[in-house]
Amino acid sequence: MAAAPHPNGPGALVALLARTGEPIADRIEVPRGLIGRVRGLLGRRGLALGTGLLLAPCQGVHTAGMRFPIDLVFLDRQGRAVRVEHEVPPWRFFPYVRRSHRVLELPPGTLAVAGVRVGDLVVLGEPEAHARTAAW
Repeated sequence: MAAAPHPNGPGALVALLARTGEPIADRIEVPRGLIGRVRGLLGRRGLALGTGLLLAPCQGVHTAGMRFPIDLVFLDRQGRAVRVEHEVPPWRFFPYVRRSHRVLELPPGTLAVAGVRVGDLVVLGEPEAHARTAAW
């Protein structure tokens, strides 16, 4: 018998703030291929709470052409936040963030509610792996 699809959708990741053990988002998309990465959040009207987009590898992003503000957390190779940006409006540019390896784009206000700050470890993984940990 085939396994039921995960409620977060195929390929979705979760993000956990290691310092608190609390989730940041539980439905993070990872765009596949060049077209998915280039499109990113363009054309969308917003992001639902608990969702996000992970760009990897990535050292810079922009919000040109977007219709809504977003929160950004730039992560190094180990998953530590090297830059945190709250409620970034459309038409802002972050062309290069030193030590950034991945960027997590989230609904506005998400990082403030979760308490994410520079230096925090953000753990990204499959929903099932986090469900088995005591911290989740």
